Amino acid sequence: MNIQTNNMIRCKNCGRLIPSESSSCRYCGDELTNTSESSISASERNSTAKKRKKIAKFIVLGIFALFTIISVINTTDFKFSKLVKTEQTLAEKTEPEFENSSITVREIDNPVVRNAPNKMRVKIIRITLTDEYTAVACTVDNTQGAYSYITIDPETYITLNESDMAAEKMSWTVGIGVSPQKTEVPKGKVAYFTLYFPPIDRDTRVLDLEESGENGWKFYGIQLK
Repeated sequence: MNIQTNNMIRCKNCGRLIPSESSSCRYCGDELTNTSESSISASERNSTAKKRKKIAKFIVLGIFALFTIISVINTTDFKFSKLVKTEQTLAEKTEPEFENSSITVREIDNPVVRNAPNKMRVKIIRITLTDEYTAVACTVDNTQGAYSYITIDPETYITLNESDMAAEKMSWTVGIGVSPQKTEVPKGKVAYFTLYFPPIDRDTRVLDLEESGENGWKFYGIQLK
């Protein structure tokens, strides 16, 4: 084996010192191997191999992270699209459905409304009085594409016309978002939604419905005869 001493190495054949950069021994002619260069070359190969392993590791982690992000996005989009589809399905029903366990139910179809200054294209098609709630079913005519969405103020209420009854605030809705939530309305169609209020006397003859705000939907003198 060649032994290196500063800039000199010892010939493995004859044992004499010769310059390290020599390719052969000047004394015996034996060909030499540069130990320093071999050592550096091996070190470089080891360093390159380590770098490649690190790069491969980062690539694998990056791919895993990418698939995780895509999975989360797809799950979120699915939930959102499912929610929108549900809201649209409710709005597109051809006839509102009521679920109740009341023995006595009173329904008034297409009630006459004496004054509706801000009703726009909204129409009350049925009022249902039960022991559990008062339901006001409505339509919104979007055949001309005037609406992109519908929403109702949470402070909407009903009162008995010409009586001292306190206002009954809206309890929940079906087919319409409660502000700030919105429900998309299909263009060119008539959408249905229902507003639910606390129960009132089933012998009531006249009812008012008001949405809060100056431009809210207002229906005065709803006839329950």
